Amino acid sequence: MVGCTSQQAMQSKPVRQGGVEITQTQTVQVKPTPAPVVKPQPAPKPSYSSFSDWKSDFSMRAISSGYDAQVIGRLLDSAYLNQQVISLDSGQPEFSKMPWEYVDSAVSSGRVSVGKRKFAEQRAYLSQLESQYGVNAEIIAAIWGMESSYGAVTGNSDLPSSLASLAYDGRRQEFAETQLLSLATLLQRGDVSWSQLDGSWAGGMGQTQFIPETWLKQGVDGDGNGHRNPWALVMHWLRLPTILAIQVGFVLSAFL
Repeated sequence: MVGCTSQQAMQSKPVRQGGVEITQTQTVQVKPTPAPVVKPQPAPKPSYSSFSDWKSDFSMRAISSGYDAQVIGRLLDSAYLNQQVISLDSGQPEFSKMPWEYVDSAVSSGRVSVGKRKFAEQRAYLSQLESQYGVNAEIIAAIWGMESSYGAVTGNSDLPSSLASLAYDGRRQEFAETQLLSLATLLQRGDVSWSQLDGSWAGGMGQTQFIPETWLKQGVDGDGNGHRNPWALVMHWLRLPTILAIQVGFVLSAFL
C-alpha cells in the first residue's frame, strides 16, 4: 500500500510435516525504500550583458518596489562602472593580510598619537555618548580613528558608482543593491545631499564609515536638526552598542 510506513508481502515457504512436503504461506513485513531527499537549489543570479542592462533592470525593480523614480534615475544617471572597485573587493586587507600584520598597521604610532589628542579634545562629548548608549568612550574613539582617521579621511569614491559596480559584478549583488536603495531613501528624506556622495569604495559613509543601510536603520539625529547626516560637523552617531563594541575593539589598547 503506497504511503504506509511498511508494506506486507505474501511469501511461500515449503515445509515438511510427517514426511509430507507442504507449502506454507506467511506474511513478511517489507519496509519501503525512502524517497531521496532533494535539496532546494538557490535561484541562479541574473547575468547582464552590460552595465547599462543592469542599471535598467535595477531601476525597474526599484521603482516597482515603490522607490521614487526621479531619485532612482538621478542616482543611476551618473553611475559608471569602476573596475578598480571590483578589484579592491577581491583583495581587502582584512582578509589578505595575516591578523598580526593587519593589527600592526591599524594601531600605528601616528594613529595612537593623534588618537590621544582627539580623545582629550572630545572627552566631554565621548563621555556623553558613553552615558547615553553604554559604549565605552575609548571604544567609540577607537572606531572613529580606525574608520576615518578621526574624520580626516572619509573616502573620495563616488558612492553610486562604487555600489553599482559591486552590484553589477555579482559577487555581492544583494548587498550592494540594498545599499543603493538605502542611499536613495537617505537622499529622498534629506539626510544626505546630492553633493555629499563621496565615501569609501565599499559604501562606507562619514566619520564612522558605516554603510547606508546602517545609517538608515540606526542613525541618530545628533544636533536636533531633523536629519541624520554622516558628514555633519556635529557627529551623528549610531544607536549600535553591539556593533560599536565588536567592530574594532582591539584598537582600544591604543588609548590605555
